[in-house]
Amino acid sequence: METILSFVYPAMWFLIGIGIIYVGKKNNFGVVTPAAAIMFFFMAFWWLFDAILDVDMLSGNFGWVFRIIMAVFVLIIILLYLNLKKKRKD
Repeated sequence: METILSFVYPAMWFLIGIGIIYVGKKNNFGVVTPAAAIMFFFMAFWWLFDAILDVDMLSGNFGWVFRIIMAVFVLIIILLYLNLKKKRKD
């Protein structure tokens, strides 16, 4: 079992995901909110698996998979935000 500090990042990412859902509903960000929240929940679970398992999930092939998935998430969120901004402008 790892130290308690290895569980700080998963807790932080999870709390950020919950915060994004709260702020997104309050400010009506449309589909950007669930996409961003899912990204942070994914990050929370990835870091949690890194803390629990004996496998280093943040380096090697797992690290590259994580980076690619995060890049796809960020691209999707940017495209959703630009689409939402364009719809609101019209």
